[in-house]
Amino acid sequence: MGEFNDEFIENFKKQIVDIWINPEIERRRQANRLPEGFALYAAQVIMNLDASEEVRFNEEVKVKVIGDFVRPVVDGELFSLDEIENIRDIELTSHDPNAGHITLLAHKGGWFVKMNFAAARLRCIRRG
Repeated sequence: MGEFNDEFIENFKKQIVDIWINPEIERRRQANRLPEGFALYAAQVIMNLDASEEVRFNEEVKVKVIGDFVRPVVDGELFSLDEIENIRDIELTSHDPNAGHITLLAHKGGWFVKMNFAAARLRCIRRG
């Protein structure tokens, strides 16, 4: 598959926000489940075959970031997005081993977006 142009990418990100992110923010606002002064810096949509989508924000997001950090970081250690110089990839953790996902991280004035819609990959790997 070829490269996507900027317009396609921006429209796709807008669709993610319109379909999953904004409705969840509004649900949480209505239920008084957002902290005072909420500012979005990370979002994740987790998709499992046997459950409805789960939308996570900020510290709820569970990912392994592969990239360059301003200090040494060991696997499993928590860090701030400000400590990342460069994001090369994002992977789900063992918390969601069988899920598809869309993950967005605010980084250097933009958004790093990773998508993998291969839910049930462990089931496929075990059968293969």
